[in-house]
Amino acid sequence: MMTMNHNIRHSHHILRITKNKELIEIYASVALRMMAFSLVGVFVPIYFIRELGFTVNKVLLFYLYWAIMTIILTPIVAKLSARFGFKKMMFAAAPIAILYLLLLNLMKSYDIHYLWVAFLSAVSMQMFWIGFHIDFSRSSDKQKMGEEVGWWYTILMAVGLAGPILGGVLIKFVGFGMLFMFASLVMVLSAVPILFSKLKVTPGDFKIMTAFRKEYLRDFVVYMAYGIKEIADALIWPLFIFLLLDDVVKLGAIFSAVAFASAVSSPIIGKITDKHQRQGLLRSLGAIVDGISWPARILFKTFPSILSVSVVSFLAFLMIDIPLYKKFYECIKDHTECIVMRETALATGRIIAISVVMLLGFYAGFWVMGLSNLAYLLL
Repeated sequence: MMTMNHNIRHSHHILRITKNKELIEIYASVALRMMAFSLVGVFVPIYFIRELGFTVNKVLLFYLYWAIMTIILTPIVAKLSARFGFKKMMFAAAPIAILYLLLLNLMKSYDIHYLWVAFLSAVSMQMFWIGFHIDFSRSSDKQKMGEEVGWWYTILMAVGLAGPILGGVLIKFVGFGMLFMFASLVMVLSAVPILFSKLKVTPGDFKIMTAFRKEYLRDFVVYMAYGIKEIADALIWPLFIFLLLDDVVKLGAIFSAVAFASAVSSPIIGKITDKHQRQGLLRSLGAIVDGISWPARILFKTFPSILSVSVVSFLAFLMIDIPLYKKFYECIKDHTECIVMRETALATGRIIAISVVMLLGFYAGFWVMGLSNLAYLLL
């Protein structure tokens, strides 16, 4: 009887999500955006090296500038979002993202400085994600937030499942130009759900300095570690894999496998995070396993071993990621300034990780990435 009642409640919650028009619009837009960037994301550094002749350090310098720009842009975008509405900022992010992809493609034929490309990428990212996070937090059910985060995580990973492998195949057979064009078309579609929704202006304001109050210091350290992990997964590890294997299809296959494993696991982990007594154990286990995996990557040289450690590491980090997102959404539901604190901390972490790899190399970077997981024990 208890199992039957549990299943009924779970079914009612799934039905509630499907009837929540606001959540459906958000899910659809972010899923299509994720699909567009999953096609190109891990391959942009490879494009710089293969097509433009960048050195590894010049690629890292591009992302260092990008990270610095996100710090500068965060309070500006947050202010504009509060003034003009979060959905409008999400919608406006799409054409800027398309311009970013266009300039990436044109860099091969024209003298376009990579600072402009980094700037457009930072603007688009901040406009979309600041709007998304605040809109999602206000539309979600506080009692079931962990489960809802798990579901949007699943949707992201499910639609991004084919992206990396498809991107690798497109590069191999038709080149980067066609890849960027296809990603741009998907990005156009990502704006459609927002276009047909009610673009309410939700005027408001907050003082930027409230995001840096003393009580947020512990969270700042945690999100700084998160920024290190984020840039490690999105840039440093894919770049290292490509330099080791020199195969875009294998690189894409690894990240598609990670997306598949995450899509299957996210709803389960999200559901567990709503049971408060298990969150501490879950976070500690994830932090230890993922932390150990980073310095251990020095030993992995073959495709099967790299694939295995990538999947295990990402699944372990889900045990931190989903509870941390739940905590974050609970914060910004009532305190909008939390997003400025978080985005600033993330960018700081990215800057630290990139700088370490630039100055000391990949292996030293892997140790820093592993040790940064100790910060999650502060939660």
